[in-house]
Amino acid sequence: MIQSCTKESKSDSEFFTDIRDGQSYKTIKIGEQIWFAENLNYEYYNCWCYDDNKENCKKYGLLYTWWSAEKHVPRGWRLPTEKDWDRLIDFFGGKDSVYIKFILNQYEPFKINFAGMRYSDGKYSGEGKFTAFWTANEDNKNYGWVKFAKKDVYEFTRGSAYKWEGFSVRCVKDLK
Repeated sequence: MIQSCTKESKSDSEFFTDIRDGQSYKTIKIGEQIWFAENLNYEYYNCWCYDDNKENCKKYGLLYTWWSAEKHVPRGWRLPTEKDWDRLIDFFGGKDSVYIKFILNQYEPFKINFAGMRYSDGKYSGEGKFTAFWTANEDNKNYGWVKFAKKDVYEFTRGSAYKWEGFSVRCVKDLK
């Protein structure tokens, strides 16, 4: 399947429209990269709305397995690596600043929604309490690396997660 996209300007914000399903995503330039300012919400396979409730997809985006996250990033974008997340954190002054700006939602253009997760057995956990974002990095054949954010923890933390679990996805692309 050929994927393509459009980029349009609306006010001071940039948007990316995914022609696979017509959804528009806010984007933001941060350093030498452009990031989705919201979670991916492209429905295909191995992805779920929190608690199997479609309204939660509107609120949080979908939760993806590691493999589906890798496969369903729109053409021209990619799943961020751990280094991409670290560059983003450094750009905003380190993990303490990121906590204040993103986790406490004081930086509106790159808001963190606490989407929780889906376990491989189909159970959900953590809505409103934490979120995790898949990275492109593998820990081993069964585990991938994620960046966790909790409302009550003062940083993004790195963790290894079973690839069949469902987590959020932010997309990134380099300007160069």
